[in-house]
Amino acid sequence: MKYCSLIIAVFLSVVCASAQERVLELEFKALYDNQPLLLKSEVHHFQEKKIVFTRLKYYITNVELWLDNQPVWKEKNSHHLMDQEQVEAAKISLKIPQTIHYDKIKYELGIDSFTNVSGAMGGDLDPTKGMYWAWNSGYINFKLEGTYEDCPTRKNKFQFHIGGYAGKVASAQKIEHQIKGEEPIVVDVHVDQFLKELNLVEEHSLMSPSTKAVAFAEKAASIFSIRIKDE
Repeated sequence: MKYCSLIIAVFLSVVCASAQERVLELEFKALYDNQPLLLKSEVHHFQEKKIVFTRLKYYITNVELWLDNQPVWKEKNSHHLMDQEQVEAAKISLKIPQTIHYDKIKYELGIDSFTNVSGAMGGDLDPTKGMYWAWNSGYINFKLEGTYEDCPTRKNKFQFHIGGYAGKVASAQKIEHQIKGEEPIVVDVHVDQFLKELNLVEEHSLMSPSTKAVAFAEKAASIFSIRIKDE
């Protein structure tokens, strides 16, 4: 009887805890010229030449909610790999208390230094996800690959693997968005803006930590913008 009572008590506590939470959904939507970005199958144009994107992956971490310039909630173990090849994975569902209100969301594009020096981990941080530099013992924060017909490379490929976590080559970027209403949120990722002012004929590969990678990371962070879903 005591054992049954314990099970019932645990069940009720779980139900009560769930009833006190709600889900805030963040959807990350990649765009090119304000249209959905489709990998591999769709031909776009950049500087009047054909461009095809084959890979877009990036880390969203350390998600926080703020109200009146004060933090009110922070996600634990906050590491999410967004993979445009698996569109359903480009969403984050945050379980937050019913009582929480917010007017700003903050997060990082990339992996912080502490997580990097902790070595390879599981889940979205698993090295098999293709975002870990074993030779550098660190994570790639943002990865964009494709082909551009004027690239002077084998099969016209371009590759941008942006990472680095130490000193002047720390590339993780803090991003924040002001929120007008507490609704499901879409974060648009304007890939065409990342390529803006870039000469893919001369700059078509970035594969290691550097001060240049930090500059590219800042450019990548600037392409994220927010809107209320179905706005």
